[in-house]
Amino acid sequence: MSWAAGCLRAAPAAEPGRDAGRGPDRRLDGISATQRRLALTSGRRGAIAATMDRASDDARAAGLDAEGEPALDLRGVLVTAVLVMMGFTLVAAGLGWLFREPLLATGRWFVANFGGPGIAVGFFFPDAFTMPVPNDAFTAFGLWGGMGFGEVVAWGSLGSLVGGTTGWAIGRYLLARSVRLRAYIKRRGGDEMAAHLRRGGRWFLALAAVSPVPYSVTCWAAGATKMPYPEFIAISLLRIPRVAAFLFLIERGFVSVL
Repeated sequence: MSWAAGCLRAAPAAEPGRDAGRGPDRRLDGISATQRRLALTSGRRGAIAATMDRASDDARAAGLDAEGEPALDLRGVLVTAVLVMMGFTLVAAGLGWLFREPLLATGRWFVANFGGPGIAVGFFFPDAFTMPVPNDAFTAFGLWGGMGFGEVVAWGSLGSLVGGTTGWAIGRYLLARSVRLRAYIKRRGGDEMAAHLRRGGRWFLALAAVSPVPYSVTCWAAGATKMPYPEFIAISLLRIPRVAAFLFLIERGFVSVL
């Protein structure tokens, strides 16, 4: 007997249905299970992506951003700003044409009795407490009463900055403690302004300082969202060119018909 034949006789025979049946079939079963898991995972991811796409479409249709917060219509804000500035010029021109002498007399009376501090107060209360008062009317009275353009801008800007600071302090230190204050500012769009601030931060505050976006409500929201005061007041300095720009439009509209 040869050495090879002895080795063959010594080797144990393979058990039918066990080694022969488990090796290749088990590997095939493993591959099939993996493929099934991958297919299931892929299907779930596709379903999740489709759901997110539908939610995003629904949010855009509802005027919300991807995080479910109100989306800022920047184009609408810019268009509104242009229309407001044009409206100021036209209104000033119309008032100057129709009521020139009474307006000049009112301006002289206002300056004689209240002067620059009266202009500052006229800006302080609307910007501090979100009061629906046309603060630019006070700068117009100062200008028509004979005050210099720069002096009027300085007093108006001072009142606006102090008012904005007051609004920031209310939002920062008092809003969370008072249910009435929260309800008051919510009725004036405080939640929406806070959402824009959380997303846009300093850029949204800058926009509010120079545009028709409610500056006073934004000041409260800036305090409530804990914007640092140095950052807040630095951005709020944009109120100075805003006061000057609107006063210039009032002056041009009024002077053009004198």
